[in-house]
Order: sequence, then C-alpha cells, then structure tokens
Amino acid sequence: AALADNPGTKARCLVIAGRLMHADGQLEESERRYSDARKLVDESGLTTLAAVWLAALRCDQGRARDALELLRLAPAATDDVDQPLIPRHRELAFARAYMMLGEVAQALAALDRLAADGGPAEVAQVGPDGNNLRAAILASVGELEAADAINLTELEAARAGQLRPQLEASLIGLGESRLVAGGRRSAMRYLGEAVRARVAPYPFRWQQRGRSRLLQGRLELAGGQIERALAGARALMADSNRSGDAVRALAARLLEAEALATSGAGIDTKGIGEVLKRAGDMLGAEAWRITAHLARLTGNTGWAALAERQLEHVIQGSGSHAAALRAFALAQKGAS
Repeated sequence: AALADNPGTKARCLVIAGRLMHADGQLEESERRYSDARKLVDESGLTTLAAVWLAALRCDQGRARDALELLRLAPAATDDVDQPLIPRHRELAFARAYMMLGEVAQALAALDRLAADGGPAEVAQVGPDGNNLRAAILASVGELEAADAINLTELEAARAGQLRPQLEASLIGLGESRLVAGGRRSAMRYLGEAVRARVAPYPFRWQQRGRSRLLQGRLELAGGQIERALAGARALMADSNRSGDAVRALAARLLEAEALATSGAGIDTKGIGEVLKRAGDMLGAEAWRITAHLARLTGNTGWAALAERQLEHVIQGSGSHAAALRAFALAQKGAS
C-alpha cells in the first residue's frame, strides 16, 4: 500500500491487509488498516468492501450496533469491486450482529437470504459457514436437536471434503449443545475430537480456538474442577484483551465470576453487574442464562430481574422460535 500512487489501489491494498490481519487475530492492526482505507473510500470505490469487512471486525470487537450501521449504509457491491464473497460476508455479518443482540429472527433471516443466494459452488465453499452459525443460533434458543442435526450434517460434509474450518466449528458446536443439554461427557468427547483435528492453521482459526477454550473452562466448572476453570478463564480473558476480542474477553470474565461464586469466594458485584448489562448486546440469547446462573449462585435479586428482562428481549425478537425459547427457559429454571 505504501508504494501505490493510485488512491484506489492503495485503499484496496489496505482493505486486504486489514482482512488478513483480522483473519490472523490481529484485531487492533486490522482496525488501523481499515481506518486508513476508509479515508480514501470516495476515490477508491471500495465502500462496500471496506464496510462489510469492517462490520465483521466490529462484531469481534463487541460492537454489534456499529456493525449494523456499517452494513446498512454500505451500497450494493458493483461489478468493478470484483469481490464475489462480499454479498456472502455481508449476510454473515448481519447474522452475527443480530445474533449478538439477541435478535434471533433477523439473524436467521440473514442466513435464509444467504442460503437462497449463496453464489457459485466454488464461492460457497470458501470462508465462514452459515450453517454452523445457524446451528449456534438455534442452540442458543434451546432448539438443541435441530442444532445438532445441522452440525452433524456439516461434520459429515467437512470430513468428506477435508474442510478444516467447518470440521472444527461443527465439533465445537456439538460440544456446546451437549453441555447445555447436560451431557458433559458427550461434550468432552466432541471437544477432544475438535482439538485432535486441529492439525494446520487456517483463516480465523483463532475464533474456534477461543470457542474451544471457553467450552473447556465451562466443562471443567461443570465437573467441579474450579481451580482449572478459573485459571483457564483468566488466561483466556488476558489473551482476548490483548488481541481485542471483546466478546470472548467478556465471556471469559463471566466464567471467572461463575467459578469464584461456585467456590464461595467473593466477586466484584458492581463490576460484574456492569458486565452482565453489556452481555445482552454481545452474547445474545446466551446472556440471560449466564445472568440467571450468577443470580442463583450469589442470591442477587437484581441480577435475577435482569436475567428475566434479557430473556424477554430475546423472546420478543425470536419470531416463530419464541415458543421454543419459552419452553427451554422453563425447563432450565426447573432444572436449577
């Protein structure tokens, strides 16, 4: 980019550099490249390219509302942009941002648009996988069987096609849903298989690595290994803060609080209360369950009320999935 004289060429180089750094987990460096590119956006004609990929970065930074603003302002991609993956990544970013905000119906609608217009086969096989994201959304509202069915289908396809990103994402997704269902040993098996399958790097692998570390900590806590869960949560929080992965950092901090509360140790009630308030805009439909669990562990009635508000918000945004979420919530409350 530094050697380019043409603003359009320079902006394109900066955007691609930003995407590569994002894929490698260097979120702060990625932010700098995108910011520099957008200063040249009027001359370069790369508005859509920069905005869509910056929106994806905003999601990892925990800024879902900013991501939606970028996606709504970005015009449709033009032929001269020459980026066939942009429409696909646009819908994936919409789905991720809405999922983070607990807007389940809108997140799934974005994935429906993606499925209806996925592009050529060679394009559809590259990059993030919408089916794994759909499974994660369904699992978050308690539709575990449907989520498992998707992940098992994706797992079979990934093994047949040697698609490592989908393979790891599917195994971790199965582990996450099994833990929610109370099948800790089954979840451990899936997680173990995901770790063993991790044989070579691929773009955005750091995201699946963060998911697996968080799942590992939750499994350890569920198995009574409080000290290990606590150490893992603190290590993940430190690493996520360094990289700029705000969503994982927040989830790790709440796991730390759950471990401390489970052990009977004191926690920073004011600080954790603020984190729980932010969780609804970052962890989506998962936020109410974590808030409710911490409320039970600590006897904090304010957090119990917050959990109910978070749950109701997700129900209101779940469309045809609202009834399933209500039933799931009642079952979760009955099991606690």
